[in-house]
Amino acid sequence: MRTSTPESTLDAVLATAQITSRFRPAVLAPRSWVTAATERGVFIDTMIPVHQWDARRTVRWTDYLDVRLDETARRTGAAVVTVLDRTLVPGEPDPVLTALTATRTRR
Repeated sequence: MRTSTPESTLDAVLATAQITSRFRPAVLAPRSWVTAATERGVFIDTMIPVHQWDARRTVRWTDYLDVRLDETARRTGAAVVTVLDRTLVPGEPDPVLTALTATRTRR
């Protein structure tokens, strides 16, 4: 099993963005990603990861995530929002990034 790292995922997203020149990434991620994003010049908005979410809070996790996604999209003026559910590796094709690139060319 591959270790999930923010560095690997951010590098893969940036590599695809640079190759295609089709999008400028903004990332909503846990606070632990801030250093990696700053080193790479990637805009990052932070969130509490699901494993730190306290079930006793007055809103559900999905409600919190929806609000954070909406705020981040509004702040960045995002044309497309997607969720990456696995660690990306530079040089390995990713169906989500491929779809984003293809969709962007058809706008």
